[in-house]
Amino acid sequence: MRAEADSIMDLLLNLALYAGLRRSELYYLRWQDIDLKLKLIHIRAHGKFVPKNKKPGTVPINNKLFKILKKAYPKGKISDDKKYIFGEFHKSEWANPTIPLSKKFTLLSKKAGVKNAGLHVCRHTFASHLVQAGEPLLVVKELMRHSDIKSTMVYAHLAPDQPRKAVESLGY
Repeated sequence: MRAEADSIMDLLLNLALYAGLRRSELYYLRWQDIDLKLKLIHIRAHGKFVPKNKKPGTVPINNKLFKILKKAYPKGKISDDKKYIFGEFHKSEWANPTIPLSKKFTLLSKKAGVKNAGLHVCRHTFASHLVQAGEPLLVVKELMRHSDIKSTMVYAHLAPDQPRKAVESLGY
C-alpha cells in the first residue's frame, strides 16, 4: 500500500510541476483527458467539473512527463472506478474522501520531511521556472491558462535581464 501511495504521489507531483495544473484540474483529471499520441493534457468540462473561467484548454506534455504518464497509464480498458486519476482512490493515505487532495498532498509532504509544500506551490514553480528560462510571458500566460496577462505579470520580476537581452538581440 505504501508503494502505491508513493507512486500516486509521484504522479501527482510530476503532473503539478510539469503541467502547472490547478488543484481542481488535478482532482478531476481523467485518463481520457491525457492524449499520449499528441502529447497533450485536455482541460475540459465534464460531470461536476468546469474549468476556471469556463474555458477549456490544453497543456503540452514534455518528454519527462510523457515517460512518467506512459508508465502509469492503465493497460487495456479504463474501468469506471479509475475514472478520475486522483479523485477516487480508496486505498492507503487516499482512503478518506473527506480530506481534499491538496490536504493529502500537504500531509504526505510533511511525512516526507518537506515543509510548506502545497499543490499550488507546484503551479507557481511551473510558471517561475518557465519565466526564468526566458519563455515569453504570453507563452507562460497560455500555459497557465490565465484569462488576463495581469495574473502572469506576477512572475515578470523573475526575468529582470529580459529587456536588456531583447535590445541586445537587435542586429541592425
